Amino acid sequence: MGAYKKAVITDAGRALVARAVAGETEIRFSHASTSEYVYPDGTRFEEIETLEGARQTVLPADARVTDGTLVNVRAMFGNENILSPYMIQNIGLYAMDGEREILFAVSQAQVPDQVPAYNGVAPSSFIFNLCLAVAQAAEIRVTVDPAGTVTIQDILEIREQLRKTTETAEKAAGSLITGITIPVSGWKDLTYTIENAAIQADSIVHIGYAFDSVPAAQKANIRGRTEAGKLILVAKKVPAGDLAVDEILIQNLKGGV
Repeated sequence: MGAYKKAVITDAGRALVARAVAGETEIRFSHASTSEYVYPDGTRFEEIETLEGARQTVLPADARVTDGTLVNVRAMFGNENILSPYMIQNIGLYAMDGEREILFAVSQAQVPDQVPAYNGVAPSSFIFNLCLAVAQAAEIRVTVDPAGTVTIQDILEIREQLRKTTETAEKAAGSLITGITIPVSGWKDLTYTIENAAIQADSIVHIGYAFDSVPAAQKANIRGRTEAGKLILVAKKVPAGDLAVDEILIQNLKGGV
């Protein structure tokens, strides 16, 4: 796996940032390129206007501002059209300045990745997340071409967002009872009743025992049933001690509260 230095924003890129912070324009990243050219030590990347030895060019997949001072741009390079292997010595990021395209930033390899020639069977992909330190990044708007490649990382992030949204929606559809204790003395004929107006006869109830109470609840083999306004717990034997419950989620799928 390669390693790359912190991206250097060029003079042209800094001028564009200044205008974006002033609200005069947005920053639209137009493409990213890889380069096999080895720049000599002491190169001032701030002054570079174009990337030497470019081998591949792609549309960025995503650009976003994080933490108010960072701009993250993601790009994926595949080897489907690579006939001879090469080393990724630099990654260049381009942006539009009006009608003119400029080299916005360059990241130089400390340990370059090698892009293999395509073998016709299993393609390889390299995903790069360029992290750009931009003062007042929260003040600017960054975009990419919507035709940019969606990466595997993008898909994983979307899945995670959907998972969180689903969990939130599930909880929003029901009621939550939190922080209760089921005392061992409260069991009558191996049953314990929890009363709550949100519970219906057809409610689905999820009980989350506190970690320390899980073994005792399992040994008691507790099951439950619902009636209007009641959750009735039934045990095979009385629990060995009081049971702490972190939360009880009540879901009413027919639209009740």
